[in-house]
Amino acid sequence: MLWNSTQVKFAATGMKKTKDLKRLLNDLVRFFSEHKLHTNIDCTYGLLEIAKAHQYLETGRKVGNVVIINP
Repeated sequence: MLWNSTQVKFAATGMKKTKDLKRLLNDLVRFFSEHKLHTNIDCTYGLLEIAKAHQYLETGRKVGNVVIINP
């Protein structure tokens, strides 16, 4: 991973071994369950509204994550 103080620039998770990816996923789940990791969800869209979600991203008004839900 390459990063600066505010954001990730590149993440090569596809180059990690499966056992390492499983460990990282388990760590994420644990952090959420222990309330040590928080997300800022700006808005959610259904899978059929993906074009609308993309238009929203292009407005530059996004203040958190945009979540696409697959019903």
